[in-house]
Amino acid sequence: MKSRIPLIALLTTACGSSGGSSDSAIATVSAGPTGGDTGAGTTDVPTSSSGPGGGSSTDGEATSVTGGGTGSSGGGTSTSGTSTGGTSTGVADSGTQGSTGSASASSSGGESSTGEAACVIADVEDTLGFGLKKTINLGDIQLIEAGFYNSDAAELVFFGSDGHGRRFTSDGQPLGDVMAPAPALPALDGAGYDPVNKVALLINQACQLVEADPVTMAASKVTLLAVGALKIGICSGVAVGLDGDLYITSWKTHELVRLTRDGQDVVARVDLLALGLPGPESVSLIAGSENFLVLSLTDQKAAIVAPDGAVVVPAGAVGKQVPPLKGGMLPYQDALVMDCSNGHVWACDNYSTKCHEFAPMGGDKEACACTIPP
Repeated sequence: MKSRIPLIALLTTACGSSGGSSDSAIATVSAGPTGGDTGAGTTDVPTSSSGPGGGSSTDGEATSVTGGGTGSSGGGTSTSGTSTGGTSTGVADSGTQGSTGSASASSSGGESSTGEAACVIADVEDTLGFGLKKTINLGDIQLIEAGFYNSDAAELVFFGSDGHGRRFTSDGQPLGDVMAPAPALPALDGAGYDPVNKVALLINQACQLVEADPVTMAASKVTLLAVGALKIGICSGVAVGLDGDLYITSWKTHELVRLTRDGQDVVARVDLLALGLPGPESVSLIAGSENFLVLSLTDQKAAIVAPDGAVVVPAGAVGKQVPPLKGGMLPYQDALVMDCSNGHVWACDNYSTKCHEFAPMGGDKEACACTIPP
């Protein structure tokens, strides 16, 4: 298990784990100065960052930090993830067994929130297992903790915990180096992509959520989640569901926590410890599905979970001959990145420089339209 000791001071000061500041749900940073007097007090902080292959477009600029936000009770529905009928502990050759999980996502036609034709989830078979296809070496990028697939540019991006990252094509060919924005550091630990707002989401262990340009990594918004009010701790992954909400893996509380998109309120929480996934490290929305692939570094297991916490595929050892991530005998997987252009998922080593591509057992599927809420 990777060391988390250096985060104690960071969590105490940045997340407001003690004192009155912890009662605020968020502190938000928006690019450029805010207009008018917010009444909450503002402080200018730099967000410039530069990395290999070019610097952020925000070099030398300052952003305005505004405290406040309404408090959250940290409630929401709690579920232990009771297993649904029809799921299996094994994956057939086809890798799909029809649609499982809850049906909260839209299954009708029409238009999505972006004006594009909505994906009909009911027409896409759920992926219930992935098989190892190949491995790439990121070379100088170590402790690979985060990554996302930019569906608008058709690019994969992987990051080390220090923020150094690299862009790749879908088949793993390098495109260029990037650097995570300063507010996502130190201890970057998760990333995702919001296809509606077309921004990358990066989160560090202090639960500071950064929205950034997915190519230049210029930060546009920073939200410090209130760990006390939301009852979360050591954020280790982030994804956007088909419902448009945020799904955060909380390492300290062993939960998958569903938050409103603004990060202010808890909608529901899933007890991952009860599902055999202690110390969750990553979460990713499965292409063509409303379900999530969740990974535990502590036990080196992965499972597929529905938004309501129902078990679609139970926890299985990563790299063994059981779903959902089969083959390779791979130790210490951390970051998960789902490529919606083909339905593949990448799992990256926490203690080395390699990422591994897993293909859906039922065959490739182009399902990027299914990542956009109807």
